Amino acid sequence: MIPEKYNDAYRSIGAPETLRERVVNNKAARGRRRALITAPRIIAAAASIAVVIAAALLLPRGGGASLVYGGAEVKNVTIERPVIGKIALFDADQTPVGVQFTLTAADDVIVSVIGGSAEIRSRDGAEIGYADDAASASIASDVIPEDGAELYWCMAGDVSTLSIKNAGGKVVAEYVMTDIGGAVTVEKK
Repeated sequence: MIPEKYNDAYRSIGAPETLRERVVNNKAARGRRRALITAPRIIAAAASIAVVIAAALLLPRGGGASLVYGGAEVKNVTIERPVIGKIALFDADQTPVGVQFTLTAADDVIVSVIGGSAEIRSRDGAEIGYADDAASASIASDVIPEDGAELYWCMAGDVSTLSIKNAGGKVVAEYVMTDIGGAVTVEKK
């Protein structure tokens, strides 16, 4: 153990007044500098958060547009002798002509087709849009009923591609219909 007299001697040593003033002033300056550095960081963080929120709210979103066949969302399906209403869509050579789907979309969409055409109708039969190799159909989400609109997709050859894009032009769903002889396959890409 250290004798008490040494402890008392250590405690009695004083620092020069100028050194004490420098230490106190340095602590105060450091505190002001920290406050000045912290404010820009807080402002930058708030601005970054504001940009992210604005982008999330203002940028067009996909909205979950999809095709439904037989009550289920189309992923990869083979359709034997597709029918629109009461009309069989195979000619005498058993070549597929078209298939009826249900189009569901939460946001405005653009439908485009390569190698065929698509006609979109409301449940009461009113035409909402038409797309083919030459033109796309822009469809507002408020004209698509909650249970979807009828989409008649017809092929012009052995393969046809149907794309559903959001209002910003980003593809949110793409399907390929292929003639496999007596039936068609429809696959979501």
